[in-house]
Amino acid sequence: MVSFTKIVLSILITIFLTPFAWNQDLAGRIIDNETKAGIPYAKVSFPALSLNYLTDSVGRFTLVSPPSTQTKVNVSAFGYETVLTDFLLTSDSLIIYMNPRHTVFEAVVVTASEGKLQRENITAVEVLSREELFATGATNLGQALNRIPGVQSSSVGMGISKPVIRGLSGMRVVTYNNGLRIENQQWGQDHGLGASMVGLDRVEVVMGPSSLLYGSDALGGVIQMIDEPYIQEGKTELRANSRFETNSLGATNEIGVRMNNGKMKLNLHANYINQADFQLPNGRFINNSRYWGTNFKANAGFRKNNYVLNIRYQMMYNRIGIPGHSHNENPSSIDFIRDERGRQGTLPAQFIFNNYLLIDNRLLFDRSQLLIQFGNTNSDLREHDEKVTIPFTHLNLNNIELS
Repeated sequence: MVSFTKIVLSILITIFLTPFAWNQDLAGRIIDNETKAGIPYAKVSFPALSLNYLTDSVGRFTLVSPPSTQTKVNVSAFGYETVLTDFLLTSDSLIIYMNPRHTVFEAVVVTASEGKLQRENITAVEVLSREELFATGATNLGQALNRIPGVQSSSVGMGISKPVIRGLSGMRVVTYNNGLRIENQQWGQDHGLGASMVGLDRVEVVMGPSSLLYGSDALGGVIQMIDEPYIQEGKTELRANSRFETNSLGATNEIGVRMNNGKMKLNLHANYINQADFQLPNGRFINNSRYWGTNFKANAGFRKNNYVLNIRYQMMYNRIGIPGHSHNENPSSIDFIRDERGRQGTLPAQFIFNNYLLIDNRLLFDRSQLLIQFGNTNSDLREHDEKVTIPFTHLNLNNIELS
C-alpha cells in the first residue's frame, strides 16, 4: 500500500512540476545554407514565449533557461528568406539554415490575388507601421487611418474621430487591442474611437467579407492595434519625441522605455496632448475646439521555464471641448467663431476615462500549450453642458472577457 501511494505521488509530481523544471541554456546559431557561415544580426523570435534575439557577428545567440516544449521560431535577416518552423527546445543546440535571396527587393505588401482588384478581394488587409502612423501628422488614430484606401474618419471636433470603413462605422467596425476586444463603439457619432497611438508597433485593418470571421457585427471591418514588442534580452531603450502643430498651437509629447533582463520584460509609454482652438483660413478661431489628454501604457512580461505571463494595461484620459454649442433659437456659424484663440477648459465638454487590462497566462507542455486570458475594458464618459458638478450625460461601459 505504501509503495502504491509513493508511485501515485511521484506521478502527480512529475505531471505538475515538469513544466517548471530548471533547464540549461540553449545555444543557437543561424547559418547560411550555401556558405555554411554564420549570419550576423539576424532576428530570432519565439512568439509564444515573447522572446526576441539578435544574433552576434558570427550568427550566435543564447536562449536562457528555455522551457521543455515545442514552439515556433521565426528567423529573418536582410538578403535571406524568412524561416518559420517548429522546434523542440529539449535539444542542446538550435541550428537554423537560411537560404539567401539572390534578388532583394524592398518590403512589398500584396493585397490582391489572381488578378482581382482590392475591392473584389475577400482578404483585403492593410498594415500601417508606427513610422507611417506618425508621418501622417494626425492628432489621433482615427485620422491617421485615413491614408488607407477605403477608410475615412467621421469627426466632429479636434479630438473626436471615428473610423469609417467602406461607408460603415460605429458598431459595424470591431476594434481589438492586442487581441482584447474594445467595446466602445456603441455610443453616437459625437464620441471618439477611444484609442491612442502611444506605444503602438503597427495597426492592421481588415476589410471585405473576410472581416466577418471576427463576428457578424464586423460588417464594415476590423481594426487591430498591436503594441511594440519587448526589446532584446539584456537591452534597455529610452525614447522621447515631440510634435508641434501650428494650426492649433498644439503639442504632443511622448516618452517611452523598454527593458529586458531575461526573465522580466517591461515596456512603459506615456504622452501628453494639449491643443488650443482650431484656426480657420480667415484667421479667426472655432470656439471651444480645444482639448487635452494624457495616455499611459504598461506591458510587463515574466517567464519562468514553461510558464509565460504577460500583463498589458492602458489608461487614457481626455477632456474634449464641444464646438458648435449655442442656446440661440436660430444659431448660425458666426455664433461659434471668435477673434481670439482660447486654451483654458470651458463648457460644454466631454470627460472620457478609458481603462484596458489584458492578462495572458501561457503554460507550455512538450507538444501542446494551455492559454488562459482575462480581459477587462471600462469606458466612462461624462458630458457636461452647463454644470461642472453634474454631468448632462454619464455613460459607463464595462466588459469582462475570459477565454
